[in-house]
Amino acid sequence: MKMKTAALPAALTLIFLLASCGMSKAGIESRVAAEFQQSLDGDDDLSGYGMEVKSVSLVKTGSNAYDGYVTVALDGESHNIGITVTTDADDILLETDPFAFSFLAEKALENLFDW
Repeated sequence: MKMKTAALPAALTLIFLLASCGMSKAGIESRVAAEFQQSLDGDDDLSGYGMEVKSVSLVKTGSNAYDGYVTVALDGESHNIGITVTTDADDILLETDPFAFSFLAEKALENLFDW
């Protein structure tokens, strides 16, 4: 399997349009999970892996800020992707941690060398 450098972004930034004013933490987690899955499925470099979002866990760190992680499944294994979420009345900005998808490089090496 040929792996593109873009499949391992140092930071993946997505803007999700939604009215988050007054939305509960559970509501934000649910919306982030749905939008993150849609982004994985729609990304040319990531969609071929067939990752599935299993859960989102957030902790409020400020009046409109959250830190946490998205748990994705890949070939029966779970991987946590660290995220930072900022909300306002209209948008959610989600940023992944640097090297958040580095586990894909390991997976590519396993496939390349048939480990």
